[in-house]
Amino acid sequence: MQRMPESPRPILLVDVDGVLALFNLGAEPPAGVWHLIEGFPYYLATETATLLHEAAEHFELVWCTGWEDRANDHLPRLLGVPGPLPVVYFDRNPGRGNAHWKLKAIDAFSAGRPVAWIDDALNDECHRWAAARMAAGVPTLLVETEPHTGFTAAHLVQLIDFAGQATSPA
Repeated sequence: MQRMPESPRPILLVDVDGVLALFNLGAEPPAGVWHLIEGFPYYLATETATLLHEAAEHFELVWCTGWEDRANDHLPRLLGVPGPLPVVYFDRNPGRGNAHWKLKAIDAFSAGRPVAWIDDALNDECHRWAAARMAAGVPTLLVETEPHTGFTAAHLVQLIDFAGQATSPA
């Protein structure tokens, strides 16, 4: 299991589908471009690159997606963002428990570090995990996106506020 090196900045765990690659688009989707990635069409919002660049000024960006290394193979080039980024690797057989399939790997990767996680599929187990980390004094923020709009400027404001609080002396 790869672990994130220590840094004064918090980690931002970035999912892809429903955050950067949008789906269930409505009649007026955000401005964006369709890309064919490994034979599948993905809609990437134009604003995403700017938002990721701004987030990188406050966070250590980390891919937290089922794409794993494939995110580095495609997204830095398509979005014009720095790469490669660190990657959280997941157990491909998480079992039948009710825990979110990403939690075990995220917990090991970010152990003890302040972390924000942006994803479109956060469940009650994710919120319990975040609350337990906060109760233990580890700043943790969950940011849930809508898959048809993804990462927005409003999310960035929330993330930057969190980063400022997570890095300020107690």
